Amino acid sequence: MSSSIHTSELSQSYIDAYIGDRLKGTAIALIVLQTIFVALRQWSRHLQKAPFGWDDIFIIPAYLSCLGLCIASILAVEHGGVGRHLGVVAQLSPEKLPYWGKTCLVAIPALYAPAVTFPRLVVLAVYLRVFTDKRSRSISYVVAAVTIIACIVNVILSMWPCDPYSFKWDRRIKGGYCRIDGQLQLRVGGLPTILTDLVMLILPLPVILRLNTSTRIKWGLATTFLMGGLGLVFSIIRFAQYV
Repeated sequence: MSSSIHTSELSQSYIDAYIGDRLKGTAIALIVLQTIFVALRQWSRHLQKAPFGWDDIFIIPAYLSCLGLCIASILAVEHGGVGRHLGVVAQLSPEKLPYWGKTCLVAIPALYAPAVTFPRLVVLAVYLRVFTDKRSRSISYVVAAVTIIACIVNVILSMWPCDPYSFKWDRRIKGGYCRIDGQLQLRVGGLPTILTDLVMLILPLPVILRLNTSTRIKWGLATTFLMGGLGLVFSIIRFAQYV
């Protein structure tokens, strides 16, 4: 993914434009927050002497993959020139392009798939612990299967995208080719995330409404689950960017 723009054609404001600190700050904040939340969850389950379940297993790769995604983002800023216009990086720091390609086009997409898959498996494991009706449990298993398959496919496509490997970010290599268009992968890969998010958002609502408790508590629980809709909104925004 090379650039043919000459430095003389770039304005100084274009060259100086930089937003890498935003990504670094967001990644650092997420590292801190997710570490705190995972630690509080583990401590809470310890205090409750809760039985060990699949959600306790899935929470470990969920945390590690999200942590890896944040670290990869920070490294992409520090060593890959992320935060500056790609044309500026290509002209002023071309040695950063391979690192940029390996992090932004390979590592981050490969980490993104498990980073969105394992947290969903944690939630689905909790659903299966709570749901007793066959219909809700069957839907949970189907969503889990779709989520896992989508993750495996996205990881494979991210790890072996082009031949040779470096053709992913350097299209000047003669004879190189990519097995799948990157934009198509982002579009197709984002669709299962949206669909599974939507199902997981709606799935617990009938169970909550059937609870033998006050209307206020029912609405409180429903609102808590619907807050997960923020993730759905972000998934739709991400998907729309590549349509």
